[in-house]
Amino acid sequence: MFGQALRLLRRHQGLNQSALATKLGVSRSYVSELEGGNRTPSLDLLSRYANAFDVPVSSLVFFAEALDDRRNVSGHLDRAKGVIAKKIIALLMLLDVDGEEELEGEQN
Repeated sequence: MFGQALRLLRRHQGLNQSALATKLGVSRSYVSELEGGNRTPSLDLLSRYANAFDVPVSSLVFFAEALDDRRNVSGHLDRAKGVIAKKIIALLMLLDVDGEEELEGEQN
């Protein structure tokens, strides 16, 4: 679920879709389609997201896989990575509630 992972990271950074679209060199509607799961990001676009958020591309993939939860996790290390990713995502979701209210206040 790249869309949800990308949306959470964007909101955690305090960016609205328009600001992020400008940073990525794409349209706001394209960002919206990506976050809504209607489009799959190319490797080039994932690289631009990673640069914008100052995280490795592998972290974006890791977060997306953890959200998807369809992966069969095997081994202690893989299970630990899954637990950690879910905790980070839960934290981002918690912070997202406050960030969403702040972004809505800025737009009004």
